[in-house]
Amino acid sequence: MINLQPVRHNVIVLEEDFLYLEEYTGTKIDGILGVSFFRDMVVKLDYKMKILTLYRPEKFSAKRFKDYQVFDIELHHHKPYLNCITEVNQGAPLQTKLLLDTGAGLSALFHDNTDSLMKLKNFMIKGNLGKGLGGNIEGYMGKIHRLQLGDIHFENMISSFQALNEEVLKEEKVVRNGLLGNMLFERFHVIFDFRNKKLYLKPLKNYNKEFEFDKSGLTVFAYGENLDKFYIKYVIENSPGEIAGLLPGDIILKIGCFSYRWYDLKKVNKILSGKTGKVIKLRIKRGNEILNKEITLKELFENTKT
Repeated sequence: MINLQPVRHNVIVLEEDFLYLEEYTGTKIDGILGVSFFRDMVVKLDYKMKILTLYRPEKFSAKRFKDYQVFDIELHHHKPYLNCITEVNQGAPLQTKLLLDTGAGLSALFHDNTDSLMKLKNFMIKGNLGKGLGGNIEGYMGKIHRLQLGDIHFENMISSFQALNEEVLKEEKVVRNGLLGNMLFERFHVIFDFRNKKLYLKPLKNYNKEFEFDKSGLTVFAYGENLDKFYIKYVIENSPGEIAGLLPGDIILKIGCFSYRWYDLKKVNKILSGKTGKVIKLRIKRGNEILNKEITLKELFENTKT
């Protein structure tokens, strides 16, 4: 018998998806691996190929990844943080400490009560920002002027804003100004070296192209045994979805000429992020009623000036 030493890692097995992560992602989820699970490993993320590669630190050779940009990161309670330059409003750059959160389904979120320069002066919309492992992320969305990570930069980036809890704001507890999420990381090849506190990033082609964002004002969730049915969870105020008369709880039966059975959640969201001015026809079920609705997609941040 081989001598094996037990290693403790954080794993959460979900008997019930009380966070509704499956409905939000449209993907079956059996459990969650916490960041401390990876604390003694080197982790390589390939979003395009959907591959997670784990290396033993002693087997990892940084020379193989010399075409990556390397950043120093800080670890607090095993969670990685990166110092960046964030210019929420043009002409007001600020050194920020951002949590690197691969469990967040957004590009970036900034805590606007951690510094006066973090408050966006441009047009914003209120609503559900996305889903994290802590549940729904409520707040505002708008476009920041610039985000700088070494030589890597994003301009006019759609970002989320949320006030940090007052308890966390106490001086001795503040460790971050916001976070970076998966919608940003998926534009890179990413390597976390937790033991040596390093982050490796290799940008994909056109990594800083404009971020796609919903133009309907609808947040759609999947449901059913195979997550192949769809309903409207949220409707942004004054959005095309609200103007069209859609309501939370409406069940989507058809999109255009095709039944919902032709789609998965990713395709539904892509359609709702389509070209400005495009008319999307929906057939929905509301209680015992079958209704036909038309949405004219529009840029939700069209009043933004940066």
